[in-house]
Amino acid sequence: MTMKRSLLFITILFTSVVSFAQNDLTMYNMNMIGHSVQMNPSMMPVNKYYISLPVIGSVNIMYSNSSFAYRDLHTVRSNDSIYFDVQNAISKMKDVNCMMMQFRTDLLSFGFRIGKNYFNGNITERAHLYFMYPGSFFRLLNDGNGKYLGQTLDFKKFGFDASHFREYAVGMTREINDKWTAGLRLKSLYGMENFSTEVGNLYMKTDASDYGLDLSSDIVINTSTPLNQDDGYSSQIGSY
Repeated sequence: MTMKRSLLFITILFTSVVSFAQNDLTMYNMNMIGHSVQMNPSMMPVNKYYISLPVIGSVNIMYSNSSFAYRDLHTVRSNDSIYFDVQNAISKMKDVNCMMMQFRTDLLSFGFRIGKNYFNGNITERAHLYFMYPGSFFRLLNDGNGKYLGQTLDFKKFGFDASHFREYAVGMTREINDKWTAGLRLKSLYGMENFSTEVGNLYMKTDASDYGLDLSSDIVINTSTPLNQDDGYSSQIGSY
């Protein structure tokens, strides 16, 4: 694969990731796709039926962050070579940044039309991740801690919320006339795992004599999984 083709592939990949973020908006009025009823219950698809199975069916990935864009990380030199400018991307980070990722894939999804009615249903695996982080933490990872000997660094505003759940839904769309349709969609969300924190601070000190690291934090981590013996579990990161 030539450098130009590699660049094209990477550009298409990142463009696709950004495009996924607009999925709910673009599919809302796309009646040629059966999945549109999942976003718009009153949509009457033009196809008589559809079915979606794992892997070969619907997969949706969304990624966004508030710090840097792909163009801040990627540079093309005059000789057509690619340069990933990590330093420039880190310099774009704010004091407090937010990253979000969402994933969903159908275990089973279907729809079919009978007369003026369109019936549909789906079982969908879904996961969400929200991560808040300070830009100074990634600057430390990039620069190293050598110039902070004997200092206590305070990384403010750390926190995350990650959830994994399953969606069960059934719906029906009714064609009233050539201009009006009406739809109803019932949905049940089954929570499976959750890991979350209260937004807190992380402190780090590098000993000037033996370069030992002292880490402490007031971040509280909450978990809810099938392995928990009770309704949930909380722990606090201490000093190490």
